[in-house]
Amino acid sequence: MATKHKTSRETIQTIFNNLIDLHPITTNSFVFPTYKNDLKSIANKINYYWNEPYLDGSNIGSLYHEYIKNRDSKKQYLQRALDYNKNDCEATMVIKDWLLKQ
Repeated sequence: MATKHKTSRETIQTIFNNLIDLHPITTNSFVFPTYKNDLKSIANKINYYWNEPYLDGSNIGSLYHEYIKNRDSKKQYLQRALDYNKNDCEATMVIKDWLLKQ
């Protein structure tokens, strides 16, 4: 991606140096009424829901693999995987925003 967008190594390093893992901050600061402390469980508790709630990281890989095997007839598989990843990003932002309000 960096090559495609002509991004310097310094810029990439700056970006990575500023990333924060919300999981330990969240789970060490709050006790959520969930059975698991994963992204989906916590986000669901603060009213964020995935478009396809039965998809998870394990079957997203399968969808993508099916798309790779036949790109022309399985384009919807790629779109479902992209949509799921978008939901993951949105859920992370919702949790971050919720934490800042607490």
